[in-house]
Amino acid sequence: TALQVFLEEHNRLLSHIANNTFSLADGCSLVATLILGLMTWGIAKKQTTIMKKQHNLNLFNKRWTVYEELKELAKQVYTQKQDFSTEGIKNYNVFYSQLKTFSQQLSILFDQEISDECDELANNYQEMYQLQVELKINDNTLKKCNNKSHQEKEVEIMTNIGSLSATILTNWEDIQKSILSKI
Repeated sequence: TALQVFLEEHNRLLSHIANNTFSLADGCSLVATLILGLMTWGIAKKQTTIMKKQHNLNLFNKRWTVYEELKELAKQVYTQKQDFSTEGIKNYNVFYSQLKTFSQQLSILFDQEISDECDELANNYQEMYQLQVELKINDNTLKKCNNKSHQEKEVEIMTNIGSLSATILTNWEDIQKSILSKI
């Protein structure tokens, strides 16, 4: 390598100086070696800078892709109407699974804090799924027997669903802000 060549030349010149056999050719050789060493160092420093910039660009592109995918999922969620059918209820489980996958990517590309926010959102979707199932079961029971306790239970479940929906919207906004601050 260039460093080895420089050190060998340096040692050779030191021996010439010690033996009083240092000549003009040795001086020129020393200057040339120094110039070559500095040029090699400059090129290596420039390559390191370019590699860092390339790494940052690649990281940005990966982060942006994950952000766009997450934004697309959020768009699906926001445009979905409250659907209490069996298929509509299953969507909450699908969102849960997708968010868990995103959570793993976020912990690698961003940090654990954003990943934890995504996990919290996923858990809220799982809770929403459970509330929707509970509502469906209660609704079927209510149709069979017009019991006041089932009506009260339905109101309680719907209140919890409304509260959880607000929390989920806040979670989405928090994740989006966190990601954009780190891109």
